[in-house]
This record gives sequence, structure tokens and C-alpha cells, in this order.
Amino acid sequence: MASRKRRFLAGGTGILFIILLLLLLLLEQYGLVNWRSEHAIAPAEGELAVHFIDVGQGDAILIQAPGKSVLIDGGPRDAASDLTGYLRRGGITRLDLVISTHPHEDHIGGLPAVLEAFSVGEVIDPAVPHTTQTFEQYLALIEANKITFTAARSGLTRDLGGGALLRLLHPAAPDPEADLNNCSVVARLSFGKISFLFTGDIESLAEREILQRERHLATTILKVAHHGSKTSTDPLFLDAVSPAVAVICYGENQYGLPHPDTLDNLAKAGAVVYSTAQNGTIRLLTDGHTYTVHTERS
Repeated sequence: MASRKRRFLAGGTGILFIILLLLLLLLEQYGLVNWRSEHAIAPAEGELAVHFIDVGQGDAILIQAPGKSVLIDGGPRDAASDLTGYLRRGGITRLDLVISTHPHEDHIGGLPAVLEAFSVGEVIDPAVPHTTQTFEQYLALIEANKITFTAARSGLTRDLGGGALLRLLHPAAPDPEADLNNCSVVARLSFGKISFLFTGDIESLAEREILQRERHLATTILKVAHHGSKTSTDPLFLDAVSPAVAVICYGENQYGLPHPDTLDNLAKAGAVVYSTAQNGTIRLLTDGHTYTVHTERS
């Protein structure tokens, strides 16, 4: 009798475990729990710096992680000497990785100068065709310098050392006929409890695609997409990202950027907004637990 009772209890425990496992899977499906080891926060070692470099109307972002240096975009061609000068003054002699988010001139214009001035280990690019002279020069320098070229695809990761991990969220499979902005490389950088989301020039279409693929988008610092354009930073996307800080990279332009609707959306989301136009180069320093913001101009 006692033996039969023990078997019943053991069987009941097994059934309870299966029920709990199914419940966890169901909750994860709806994004209500985050329990798998792949989402675990790696311990941060040392310090990480992200520089949103003032290159006028364009993007250029330097990541100095404990183990590697990364440049995301190179701003417009007319700011190329400013960009290379800034990198040199910061002690950069080699870039382990350069990410070209997409081949518009305000993002790749300065990259040929960077590829000529610095040793580069790898270039990640959405691999969509473009026919401008700047883009052809950029590709020619990658080939001439025998730099590893990697097509950007969601899920790709790079370990930057010290617990810093860079993971691509977009594009999944870019359509060569699609708008180049929506082919932009989107990357999320995590370092301890602090995270950054770099969004290139994606618009609401790409934001919706990312929302469908990614359950865990909450991020500390957001690089606002497309220089604050009205076609990006949809409230649904902002709600999922829930940034504490938002950085807009832009300069004098004829497009009316950043758009008042985007600024309003950011205010409603509770993000503290900085911009390269108003604040100059913006540096964020973090030890993986807290962060500080340093601006060139107040």
C-alpha cells in the first residue's frame, strides 16, 4: 500500500512538472517571462563607451567595448576628415568591425576615408545593390584591403569582449527592390544591465517586422531612426523599446528633421532626448550597471 502511494506521488510530481513547463512556454510565447539561458545577462567587465559623433546631417557611432572597437556608419562625405580626426584623437588605430547600415550618402559618405585611414577587420553590410560612386568606392576599398565582408542578417552576433554582445535584429532577408531605409542594419548592444539599440534609417514597415520577430526589445538607450523622421519611431515600437534615453543624429537640413510628431512620441514615452545638432558629440559611458551622458555642448 505504501509502495503504491509513493508511485502515485511520484507520478503526480511528474505531471505537475509538465504542467509548469507548459505554462512557462505559454507565458514566454506571449512575452511575459524571460527564462531561457540565451537571454541571461552576462556579467560586465570594465567600461564601455558609445560615441554619437557630430558629423552634421548623418550618422557616425563609435563603440569602444572592453575587447573591440566598432564603427556604425561614417556620416556624409563632407564630414569625413572630421570623423577620421575624431577617431585618431580618441586613440583609434584599428577598427575590429565597421557596420554600414545602408548605402545612403549620409551614412556611408565618410566610410571610404575610414577604410583608407584605419586597419579594419570586418565590414557588415545589408548587401543590397546601389550604384553611386561613393558606394562603388567603398566596395572597391573593402576588396583592395582584403577586409572580411559579411552580409547582415538578423540573429548574427559579435562578441565585443568583457560581456559586451552585439546582436543584429534586422534585416532578415532584404528585398533588393525595397526602400533602402527599410533594409537598414539594426543592432542591439548589451553590456550588463545597460543596452543600446542602433536603428539606422528604418521606417515603420521595418519596425513592425522587428516587433513580429523580437519579443524582448526593452533597451536603455535608443538611437532614433532616420534622424527623427515622421515615418519612423512608431508609438508601438517605442512602447516595446521603452528607452530611458533617446539620441537623434542630425544637422542642418531641408527636410524639417526631427519631425515634431517624433519628438512628441519620445516625450510621451518618457525618454530624455539628446541630439548631435544641439549637443554636439554625445558620449555614453557605462560599467554595465549605471551610465553617464557627456555632451560637447549643453
